[in-house]
Amino acid sequence: MSYDGDRELEDLADCILRVAEQADGERDFRRRIISILRAHDRGFAGMHSGDSCAQRERQNCIRKLHEVAVQLEDINCEQQVYELAVAAVDDLLGLAAAVSEVAEGDTSVLRAESRAWSEEAARPNSVYRRLRNESFRTGRTQYLADMHKHPEMVTDHPAHRSVVSVPIGEFGVLQCASGEEDAPGSEVVEVLEILALHLAAAVRRIRIWRRGKRERSEAERRVSEYAMIFSGMQDGMFLVESRSDAAFSLLRANSALERMTDGGRTRARAGSPVDMFGPDMRGAFTRHLRTCAVQQEPVSFFVELHTGDGVRFLSVQLSPLPAVSSDVKRLLGSVCDRTAERWTERALEESEEKYRTLVHNINDAILIVQGGRCVFANPAAGTLMGCRSKDLVGMQWRCIVHPAERARVDRMARARKRGDPVPDIYESAVVDHRGRDVDVEFNVSRTTYLGQSAVFISMRDIGRRKKVERRLRYLSFHDQLTDLYNRAYFENELRRLDVWRQLPLSVILADVNGLKLINDVFGHQEGDRLLREVADILRSSAREEDVVARTGGDEFAILIPQTSAGNAEEIMRRIHRRCAEWDDESFSVSVSMGVATKSEEGEDVWEVFGRAEERMYQDKMLRRDSARNAIIKSLRGALEEKTQETSEHMRRLEELGVAVGQRLGLAESSLSNLALLAQLHDIGKVAVPASVLEKEGPLDPAERAEIQRHTEIGYRIANNSVDLASISDSILSHHEWFDGSGYPRGLAGDAIPLLARILAVVDAFDAMTSERPYCAAMSREEALAEVRDGAGTQFDPEVAGVFLAMMEHSDRDASG
Repeated sequence: MSYDGDRELEDLADCILRVAEQADGERDFRRRIISILRAHDRGFAGMHSGDSCAQRERQNCIRKLHEVAVQLEDINCEQQVYELAVAAVDDLLGLAAAVSEVAEGDTSVLRAESRAWSEEAARPNSVYRRLRNESFRTGRTQYLADMHKHPEMVTDHPAHRSVVSVPIGEFGVLQCASGEEDAPGSEVVEVLEILALHLAAAVRRIRIWRRGKRERSEAERRVSEYAMIFSGMQDGMFLVESRSDAAFSLLRANSALERMTDGGRTRARAGSPVDMFGPDMRGAFTRHLRTCAVQQEPVSFFVELHTGDGVRFLSVQLSPLPAVSSDVKRLLGSVCDRTAERWTERALEESEEKYRTLVHNINDAILIVQGGRCVFANPAAGTLMGCRSKDLVGMQWRCIVHPAERARVDRMARARKRGDPVPDIYESAVVDHRGRDVDVEFNVSRTTYLGQSAVFISMRDIGRRKKVERRLRYLSFHDQLTDLYNRAYFENELRRLDVWRQLPLSVILADVNGLKLINDVFGHQEGDRLLREVADILRSSAREEDVVARTGGDEFAILIPQTSAGNAEEIMRRIHRRCAEWDDESFSVSVSMGVATKSEEGEDVWEVFGRAEERMYQDKMLRRDSARNAIIKSLRGALEEKTQETSEHMRRLEELGVAVGQRLGLAESSLSNLALLAQLHDIGKVAVPASVLEKEGPLDPAERAEIQRHTEIGYRIANNSVDLASISDSILSHHEWFDGSGYPRGLAGDAIPLLARILAVVDAFDAMTSERPYCAAMSREEALAEVRDGAGTQFDPEVAGVFLAMMEHSDRDASG
């Protein structure tokens, strides 16, 4: 629909006339006119008419809505979420707004409201409550176009005409109102619903976080209580672990047991727990431990402990605890001692020593901070910071923190002092005394040190873990062979860059020609080298901001944002030039490519991808002949390098074979295949060891079997290539004899492909008249006689006859 300026002005004038009739005094009239002009200025009429101004306004609104969503992610206070929502509605849409938290039924609490809402005295009456409750109950947006027409509308509140209620998940309702009839249109309601979704997500996140913090605090409190109970028991307590080998080890014992057993726990540290009660009780105590561990039932017994101070009578009870695993069991022991008061002072001293030893030997770095300065540091802290632990005492705490992290740490410290929710465990970085950055995990809590409030900080070096995480992230988005991005990353980037700011967006798809054949002939190492070379060419031809990825075995893709089709084609031409310039004796690089460009925002980027793929396949068909010639050249080069087959030998076979084929009346396609067969019939020899190929003298049976395998190897190589598949059967059969005594299948007569029968004659003649490592060359007449003698046994008699007649005719022409 086109924009009609006159019509819009007429509508605006009608609206002003209606306001003049309904306004209650001059002040009310001025306020309503300002509201109408504000709404008109913000372009809501344009939003419904669909003009370009409305589109810009809508895009601006969506952008601001995104900014609000980003702000919501950083808020940890639910009230701030509601206040931000009300402010966002007022800023983005110019509507009066209020947020109510609904519990059940009609019970609700007004959590936030805009000034326009309160100034208009839009307190919840029956209509507002009905819309709010219905929206919360159904989970759907409720809209009332004209409240003045509603029978339940309170007459002394005429300021709002239209109102909308949008549910905020399971938490409450966002209500917005306007002084105009049917003011919030469908697009405004859509914006409100999107905003409500963000609000619900933020509130849900905050409540989950609070609940998790409460649960962690409760768990820590319980652990602390259990530790206090364990350590503070008047009875002796100890924890024993039993493994499958029937050995017992002492895991923990309380101070009371230390006093009762006259240092028994200290003795047990170097041996089994039975040493706690002295050597006299070793056998009996061991039996009781085993009985409790095997039967999984409580065991009670008495111990008479002889000490230097006399005899102590101890009552011991062993109780099984839930098994840690199938081969690990734990037992809890309690000991009652009537003489424990005599050892109270010693137990306290040893308890203090225990915790001092624990703090000094723990691997985590521990700092205690008072007034912003470190007042205690354990040896592990000195190791982490690359200095002595005493050098850290007296330092400002923030000087240890990495400069880039100091502002965040300061904010968290201030929030902790205010009592705001702050995570106790978080990742950051410090700078050690050598100036190196160290990734650490902080665990911060409040404590008391020497009678004064302090902050307890433990630090754990997570540098190795962060390095592994970075490596895993790298591997998840990169191809290990080529170091390019992989398909998963490419598809993510394709979706991410599919925005109007990146248009025109071009895609180049590339496919390496002949990779499978190179793998079969030269090995997968050479195939991998070819892929790396292609990757380097693509990477060097693209820009730094372009996305170059390996999307398949021999497939690559380049994602080029803000690039026209013409510039993308220039990149493609650059790639072709660099492929042609690549010089290698083994094989050449041939790549088929296709390009497509997304220029309009409404285009589907995957359809653009499909067009590029279709053009790539078209290019592959156009380059098929050149790729075929390059493959044949590479195969011939490999054959000449590995065997005694020279280019002159291949040329002679091709000339003789084609001449025989012409005399037999073969079609042009068959003559082309015959020429190709003459060049590549022994391609399977590239896989035969050089020691066998170059051996002078007769071959032993194993070596003969090894060299006869070249027909089958050559067949597999040719059969896996579209360009060579037509001669694969002839390669397999070119050592078959006409009488069936050849190899590898023992074919006879016409069962042998005709091209293989022709090649057998000309190859044998050329071999007999050429110098070989294992025999001298025959004369021309001797070789022709051998062919004549082999007709009907080794050679097809018809082919042999044509060949002999051709050679005799050639001799007469030469003599004449």
